[in-house]
Amino acid sequence: KSGSVKDCAVIGIKQANTVLIVAFLILKDNAKQTPEQIINAANKNLSVYQKINRFFVWEKEDFPRTATMKIKKSMLLEFLKEKIFPDDKEAKLKPEDRSNGEEKIKKDAGKEDIKNVKRSSITELIGSIHKLGRKVLNPTDKLEADAGLDSIDMIELSSAIEEKYNIEIDDSIVSRDATIEDIEKIISQPQKESTKKIPFYSFPYWLVVRIARTVFQHLLYPFMSMLYFLKVYGKENLKGLKGPVVFAANHTSNLDTFVLLYSLPFKFRVKVTTLMSIEHHFKNFFYQKGPWIRRFIEALGFYLLVNLAINALPLSRTHGFKQVLENTGKLLDRGWSIMIFPEGAVTLDGNIKKFENGVGIIAQDMKVPVVPVKIEGLYNILRDGILPWGHWPKWPRVKVTFGKQIFFSDEDYPGIANKLEDIIKNKL
Repeated sequence: KSGSVKDCAVIGIKQANTVLIVAFLILKDNAKQTPEQIINAANKNLSVYQKINRFFVWEKEDFPRTATMKIKKSMLLEFLKEKIFPDDKEAKLKPEDRSNGEEKIKKDAGKEDIKNVKRSSITELIGSIHKLGRKVLNPTDKLEADAGLDSIDMIELSSAIEEKYNIEIDDSIVSRDATIEDIEKIISQPQKESTKKIPFYSFPYWLVVRIARTVFQHLLYPFMSMLYFLKVYGKENLKGLKGPVVFAANHTSNLDTFVLLYSLPFKFRVKVTTLMSIEHHFKNFFYQKGPWIRRFIEALGFYLLVNLAINALPLSRTHGFKQVLENTGKLLDRGWSIMIFPEGAVTLDGNIKKFENGVGIIAQDMKVPVVPVKIEGLYNILRDGILPWGHWPKWPRVKVTFGKQIFFSDEDYPGIANKLEDIIKNKL
């Protein structure tokens, strides 16, 4: 209310028999009040047990956040430990709940021993994220098949575990096939590194690689254009777009990425990255499984074709959802646009499938506009392969239509996904 605070976070920490309320402030550039004046004004409107005892000005542009943009209070606690107990390595700070139930996962924060985590607590965490009704979860129940969690729910579960138990966990372990028993082990025995970590490669974004990619795409274009007749509509909707955007398109074939790339104006094509599933294309390479020759071929394909030709950002459809979103956020911050196919896989019958909620997280939490794109005419183009061996090739008329950019502010993730699906399916 002061008009001087850009953002703030408040933590209640237990010290012996007392509770210390600490506020973190991010001030606006044109702040007219000092931090002391802001805190004094706030304390006048707070109850005795809610009054702020200490405050710190957070000098960075934003607080550390999870993939769903919740503040990582565990990192703020580490900051407090260094400021309040710089010489006491044994000092343990635990968050105390002061939210009066406004947030989902705050009750009993930090009170449970992570070595003896109770199954009822896990059920409570999952139930706060996804309605379970009266269902009782068993140790062998899986997060997706039995608890009904989708990829977004699992991101929230990872964040909730970090907040409740004040630990850092690798969300790649919180996968669709993870069981309730696995979650208990994750909490009681946190792992620092995962064997299924999805790497973030920097070299595809180097200037020299960008130049090489641009040249390669121009050399490849005559050969790609021989496969179809392309007509692009709605390019006027791309005029005047500034900064990174998300191009969200339906997925009709494995050639969609190339067709969409060649439909984009040059200024977007040279600085766009494509989210691509590693399970479908490069699972052996990323997880180092199977014969070495197969891993070598996949590695060669990834580095030469994918990184050079279409600049793919690897993602997994089974785990590591938060990490993928963090990688996406890095690129958006660097000014790169994102190409995404919210259906998650190529259509099997030519019809547009239900959009997944991941596009909603990117649009809502990362505050980036979305340009809906509809691709028509590519379904089943590959049929028995690109080369006409044993069959006649197809030369379909392909139509790509760009819609107007959309900004989402207060809609939930499923609502955003459903709206984009409807626009692409019925309005383009």
